[in-house]
Amino acid sequence: MNNKTGKEGVARRILTSMLTWTTGHPIISLVISLALTLGLGYAASKLPLRTNMEDLFPDSTPHVIRAEEARRRLASASQVLLVSVCPDGKANMRFMTDLHDKLLEDPLVDTLEFRKDISFFRKNALLFVSLDELNEIDGRLNRAIKKAVAKDLGPFDDEDDGEDEEDDEEDFDDGFDDGFGDSPEEEPQGESAAAEDGDASFAMPDEEEIKKKYGISSLSEYLASSDKTVIAMKIYPTISPSEMAKSKKLLGRLQETVEQLDPTSYHAELRWDMEGDYHSKIRELGVIKADLSRASIFALSIILVLIAVYFASIRGVILVFVPLLAGLAWTMGIAWFTVGYLNLITAFIFAIMFGLGVDFAVHAVNRYIEERENGLPVAEAAVSGLGNLGRPMIAAAFTTTATFLSLIIFDFRGFSQFGLIAGVGVPACLLVVYLFVPPLAVVLHKIWPEKPHKKRFSKVGGSVLFGTRKRGIVVVGLFLAVAVAFAPGISKVGFESNMKKVMTQKKVNKQKKVTSHYYGLVSGRSASPIVLLTESLAETRQVHDYLEQHRADFVTIQEFASIYDSIPEAQDSKLPVIAAMKERLNRKMGVLQGEDKANAEKAMEFLSPQPFGVQELPDWVRDKFTDRDGNLGHFVLLYAHGNKADARIVDQITDDVDSLTIGGKQYFTTASYYILKDAYDIVRDEGPVAILVAALAVLLILISDFRRIKEVVAAFLPLVIGVVCYVGFMGYYGENFNMFNMVILPTVFGIGIDTSIHLVHRVREEGVGAMPLIANTTGSAAGLSAATTAVGFGALYLATNPGLASIGKLAPVGIILCYLSSVLLTCSLSLLWRTKEKHPADNV
Repeated sequence: MNNKTGKEGVARRILTSMLTWTTGHPIISLVISLALTLGLGYAASKLPLRTNMEDLFPDSTPHVIRAEEARRRLASASQVLLVSVCPDGKANMRFMTDLHDKLLEDPLVDTLEFRKDISFFRKNALLFVSLDELNEIDGRLNRAIKKAVAKDLGPFDDEDDGEDEEDDEEDFDDGFDDGFGDSPEEEPQGESAAAEDGDASFAMPDEEEIKKKYGISSLSEYLASSDKTVIAMKIYPTISPSEMAKSKKLLGRLQETVEQLDPTSYHAELRWDMEGDYHSKIRELGVIKADLSRASIFALSIILVLIAVYFASIRGVILVFVPLLAGLAWTMGIAWFTVGYLNLITAFIFAIMFGLGVDFAVHAVNRYIEERENGLPVAEAAVSGLGNLGRPMIAAAFTTTATFLSLIIFDFRGFSQFGLIAGVGVPACLLVVYLFVPPLAVVLHKIWPEKPHKKRFSKVGGSVLFGTRKRGIVVVGLFLAVAVAFAPGISKVGFESNMKKVMTQKKVNKQKKVTSHYYGLVSGRSASPIVLLTESLAETRQVHDYLEQHRADFVTIQEFASIYDSIPEAQDSKLPVIAAMKERLNRKMGVLQGEDKANAEKAMEFLSPQPFGVQELPDWVRDKFTDRDGNLGHFVLLYAHGNKADARIVDQITDDVDSLTIGGKQYFTTASYYILKDAYDIVRDEGPVAILVAALAVLLILISDFRRIKEVVAAFLPLVIGVVCYVGFMGYYGENFNMFNMVILPTVFGIGIDTSIHLVHRVREEGVGAMPLIANTTGSAAGLSAATTAVGFGALYLATNPGLASIGKLAPVGIILCYLSSVLLTCSLSLLWRTKEKHPADNV
């Protein structure tokens, strides 16, 4: 090995002094480093995980602002939906009634929606029937009375005297003619006769028919199917879904309450299930934590094996793993101080730092062992090896840090917070390597003396590829041909719009999910309404009427709801018709017989409605439409068609109703799924920009570090070709970018450029004549680093979360491709462009 000549720079002297002190005072150094690590590890343990999509966006995002305002004004819609299904409706009702009574005693339960007093709406049901249908009902009643009277009078027509006949005719005209212009003696002819005869039997629609025909949900006493075989209960807790510990306690108590009742004791086939925001939050958090734990154990196990095989010693494993784990603790501890929490993207930052952190440790331990193989004592080997690695390690850390920190310019917190944590984590992992490896090597040697090292590498392997310029040309040509073959696949790569493909989905049993019966038979509405806030009842009335009049114009809207759904139209026009029907029945009830009489008696309870407005509605209806400020009816809910997890469908919905101008005023809407569109737009639009910014940052740092165009190209060109091959592979494989796997590219940049930087600096130090040995030593260390990083990412393929699994599937491919590109092309290009041996001092 050539010794370093020339005047050392200030940075090199500082680094050497630090290494000399740590190896001279190894116990003190380790105690200080360990104390810092434990402190930051404790801070890391307090990092909460937030799974809300809104946490990925700045507070100034319009849809976030609207969502916050809606949450501030409206009572929490968070609920637990409990559904029971049983072939025996009576048994089902007994079970749910008993359960309702039990749950009322639970202090974590605020209110329950189970049975409603619908007497108000039953009494006024006919006011919800259209005026045309009321007139039709009135006509049927009129004809039924005529027919009954005609039948009653028929046998006595020949015997009545004129006076009696006149009196009867008078009564007849006054009682039911009312301008219809026909009489009992007239028999209709043809089709019209058949029609009249067919509907002559009078039947008043009951509340169930009115509810189904006009969608009057207030006429439903229970959230149940008509036969009560499907019954639902909405449970509104006193806690928020974000209170994870309390939410788990709540769901556990609900489960326990149901089990205490023993549902099968009511009926052997009774089934039940729960779902809602509380389940979703806990399940999502639990799945992510379980995924990361499972991936960590798997990755640690495989990486442990790889490092053990590579270094062939327990000492090497210890020297790599101690700084690796310490680096993770430092990174997550710094994350607690800088950001304060983890979001859906940064939750798996550990996997990325696991790969990047092991890179520094592997190179450091590998170089230390090389120096020991050259005969240097432990302390000197640590100082010399890590001292010579100083510039390339710092340069590699600086480029990777710049790659990640370039992401903080974006508003999307999924990128900016990820970039910040990874950006400070990389230099932290490098610092930890220099703090732990030298003193730890000395302490281990004192406890467990090292045996003399034998040479592990020779020039043979590297000579096959990098022995001559001709071979270098062949390697470059072959790799460029591979890049050309992969390039067309880039055009096939898009951005995933359907969030169901990247978010954790609840596993459903093969049997039909219990709660699906509720949505299929009882409620067809989406569980996530669009909210439009108003400032007064008058505005709500105006918006309601506008939506009713222009219903056909909103192609994405299934239905809408406001407090005015409970207020029937044209009451003043309907009341006289209903009053006339009541009067006529009262006067002619005696002439009706059979089914007509039974229907008439049943109808009487519907024929005394009273006009009403929002103030006269029952309390349970008013409560549903009262906001936190005590305002009644100051919002309208809209329910949209389609898959709300697909950003393209959400885009259509927002195009339709994101803002509405009604009566000269602009109203904005909000929905929980609007933020999905923002995520899709940012990943699609800002993602490529973020990657370009990161690539530009890497290029500028390479120029600043190397200051020679050929060396810059030798380091940067392989990275570009590796990324082209990776993205092209994605296209041919049918994969798209999403908000999870988009962060693979900066990591691929870091791995690829680190390898190239180490190789270029080693060539500077050793000269091109040592290229075969450089490829074997530095190249193999970089290969181990790439392999361990690929394993760390690949372990995420075990995740049940599709977004994390997509990282595990794609990241190893990108890492390996960029590593191969860097080793093969950087070594070959350096061999081609540096035709004669140069002393390292020439490059200072």
